[in-house]
Amino acid sequence: PGGRLRELRHVARVAEQLVEKWQPDVAHAHHLTCLSTDLVDVLASRRIPIVYTLHDYWLLCHRGQRLDTSYHVCDGPGPDGCSACVQAGAGAPIPAGVVPALRAVEARLPTAVGEAGRRLVTAVAPEAPRRSSASAVRTRHMRGVLQRIDRFLAPSRAMRDWFIEQGIAPERIGFSPYGLDPAPLRAVTRLRTPQLRIGYIGTL
Repeated sequence: PGGRLRELRHVARVAEQLVEKWQPDVAHAHHLTCLSTDLVDVLASRRIPIVYTLHDYWLLCHRGQRLDTSYHVCDGPGPDGCSACVQAGAGAPIPAGVVPALRAVEARLPTAVGEAGRRLVTAVAPEAPRRSSASAVRTRHMRGVLQRIDRFLAPSRAMRDWFIEQGIAPERIGFSPYGLDPAPLRAVTRLRTPQLRIGYIGTL
C-alpha cells in the first residue's frame, strides 16, 4: 500500500515541477489512468484551463468501457457507485488520493487480489466511515474531478450524449471525431485465405 501511495504522490510532485517550469497556458489531457487524478488539482489550483479528450468512460466507469463483469452494457454509476463491478472492494473505505488503486480491485480478479485490495484501502484510511464503499467513494471523487476540468472533447456523439446524461453541461463537452480518413481503406480488396487472421487495436 505504501509503495503505491508514494508513486501517486511522486507523480503529483513531478507534475507540479513541470507545470512550474513550462508555465503552460492550457493543458490537454488524454487519460489519467496509471497516473493520478491529482494532476487535475495541480492544474486547477494554478488556474490553468484543462481540456480532456474522452477516449473511454474511465472517469466514471471503473472498468472503462461500460461493460459489467458479465459483459453487459451498463448505464453508469448510481448514487452508491458500481457495486456490481467493484465487489471485491465494496466493503472497504478509500480516500480520494488512492482512488487509482481501485483499478486493481475487480470482481473478476482472484480472491487473493480482492483481499489485498481491501487491506490496502483499510490500511491507508482506517478512520474512514465504513458505510462508504470503495465504489461509491470513487464515483464521488471522480465526479469532483469532472467538475474541475474546463472542457471535454468526445470522439463520438454517443459518448458525448452519455457524459451529458451523467451531468456534464452540454456547453462543456464538444464533439471532436478522431482525425482518421477512411477513404484509402474503401478501395482495399479483402482476400479469402484458409488461415485465420485477426487484427487487434487496443491495449493489453
